[in-house]
Amino acid sequence: DPGLGPEELRAAMGKAKQLWGPPRRFRPEQILQLGRLLIGLGDRELQELILVDWGVLSTLGQIDGWSSTQLRVVVSSFLRQSGRHVSHLDFIHLTALGYTLCGLRPEELQHISSWEFSQAALFLGTLHLQCSEEQLEVLAHLLVLPGGFGPVSNWGPEIFTEIGTIAAGIPDLALSALLQGQIQGLTPLAISVIPPPKFAVVFSPTQLSSLTSAQAVAVTPEQMAFLSPEQRRAVAWAQHEGKESPEQQGRSTAWGLQDWSRPSWSLVLTISFLGHLL
Repeated sequence: DPGLGPEELRAAMGKAKQLWGPPRRFRPEQILQLGRLLIGLGDRELQELILVDWGVLSTLGQIDGWSSTQLRVVVSSFLRQSGRHVSHLDFIHLTALGYTLCGLRPEELQHISSWEFSQAALFLGTLHLQCSEEQLEVLAHLLVLPGGFGPVSNWGPEIFTEIGTIAAGIPDLALSALLQGQIQGLTPLAISVIPPPKFAVVFSPTQLSSLTSAQAVAVTPEQMAFLSPEQRRAVAWAQHEGKESPEQQGRSTAWGLQDWSRPSWSLVLTISFLGHLL
């Protein structure tokens, strides 16, 4: 139940501990049953959970609502119990960690393999990650390193769609240079998580007017508050129209997005991920 508050979650976990004993004795199937109620555990109790089971790790990684301290406790406990270094995490580990990946500090995230992360980005990008702006910037940088997708300027719209919310970490200069087709590859969720000051700086009125109606509707009130009057008009036009005027069609043609010959990663990543699970 997503409506349960912190106090209710702690109360429910208290009942679970009465039935099953302390968290260190929880069996994997019990942890799977508890799901989001695990948010009601204290930091020390979270450290006691056995996280080396894949089902347990992926269950915790799919829970949205951890505090920043809890995120840190979960991912640190997994690394300690598994004896793994961040640089040894493959894309299956990264996918299973899910939301808890934001428990790693920026300097730790830098050690993630760019190739492995580019494989996991297809899933991680669908999450509203509770990462800081600095953490998102590190994650986005992994995608341009050797083994990733290469320079942002060469990305087709499909790459922006595949990496989802991670696109919010792309540097200001790279975002401000995006072409119309690239911008329209950004998912609405990615649009909504770009920090408001950054959103106002990187997107010109022309770029904002090229948003799809779904993207424009995703612009948050906090982001709108930082925009200039001209930028606000561009977003409002995109929200209500969602199609180009003759003037903008000419401008779009002038922008021109180059062909991108790299094969689509969606099918490749999905097949690879399922192959590891089977």
